[in-house]
Amino acid sequence: MVNSLTRSRAKGKGLDDVNLAIQITVFLIMAIVGLDLTRADFGRLTERPTLIVVASIAQWTLLPVVAWAVAWILPLPPHIVAGIVLLAACPAGAISNYYSFIARADVALSVTLTAISAAVSVVTLPLILAVGFSLMLDHAARVKVPIGPIAVQLTVNLLIPVLVGMWLRARFPEFVTRHQTAARRLGNVALVTTVAIFLSGLGRSVLKDLGVTILWAVVFTIVAAGAGLIVGAALRADRRQLQTLAIEFACRNTAITILIGVVVLGRPELAVFGLVVFLTQMPLVLGANAVANRWYRE
Repeated sequence: MVNSLTRSRAKGKGLDDVNLAIQITVFLIMAIVGLDLTRADFGRLTERPTLIVVASIAQWTLLPVVAWAVAWILPLPPHIVAGIVLLAACPAGAISNYYSFIARADVALSVTLTAISAAVSVVTLPLILAVGFSLMLDHAARVKVPIGPIAVQLTVNLLIPVLVGMWLRARFPEFVTRHQTAARRLGNVALVTTVAIFLSGLGRSVLKDLGVTILWAVVFTIVAAGAGLIVGAALRADRRQLQTLAIEFACRNTAITILIGVVVLGRPELAVFGLVVFLTQMPLVLGANAVANRWYRE
């Protein structure tokens, strides 16, 4: 009995260590995101209010519908359905800014939409999760959503580090500019390392449904990007803005997916779908934009 209690405590300590490591990593990544932001990025709201406001609202409303559509097409395991809802509720990922740059899309618009998405997600994410889990999961599989703790975690590990990064950029502009590339690389390494450790820790539970998870990760990326294109077309956006909206809608914040799934909800399997989307969508996004750029050149 003593040995069993010791093992239980060791396991609990191990989980605490993992949760702490995830929170530190997410804080670091979001602070690095803040280094790329200035007040001008939020100021663009006054320059293109209709495009930015409608695109922002559409992310919070259409992406949950995309999640419902993807989960409705075929019966999926409850943890994948919950993972799709979690991903749709998360803010846009900073990697969308990189994709927009590579695609020669509207990077300034991408940065602004990402910044607004991150700031407002403190309120929208827990609400979307609560409604989505209630509507899309049956009673036996339902996941309780602690709205207060989620809002606290997002404030501490998303909003505050972004503000810290913005303050550092405003206070030490030359230093930040000189080391910005290295900081981005550090953030990418931290994220990829966290994803690798997380997936290896899940082991067989990931491999069990990996095929269907990859399939629906691709479907989610395509449908979400399509939703962005529809919104852009309705707003009569130009080509570069259309590309940006498609990328912005498809790319969610993987670090926040891990934070909420593992640390707050205590359900690591819910973060798997978001991680698979992160790993599979790079060739999709870059390939689609390469085709689009070639098409327009012709």
